[in-house]
Amino acid sequence: MRAPAWWLAFHAITTAASGAACCALPNLMMPGGGGGSGGSWRRPPAWGPEMESRYPFRFWSRDLLNWAILNNDLDPPRQAAAILGELRGSAQEFARGIPPNIITQ
Repeated sequence: MRAPAWWLAFHAITTAASGAACCALPNLMMPGGGGGSGGSWRRPPAWGPEMESRYPFRFWSRDLLNWAILNNDLDPPRQAAAILGELRGSAQEFARGIPPNIITQ
């Protein structure tokens, strides 16, 4: 027995929507996609303590590790400067107190 035409159409639509969602979902989970750094893989994810409820530090630190692996062509001072540039709120205020010679080492 063959499935009704409406069922075949419904199945095709839901299969296509599921495939599209699976492709789009990783982008939406990145901090840049949902309110972070702008979505570029060359920019580290943004974070500040005020974001803790919607983007926990534990998740940010894992995303930051992934970013550092992706950007291993940058030397450590450049990575540090990029990370410091994406800090927000009180984390940014704290980072402004770090002496430049510490960042460039």
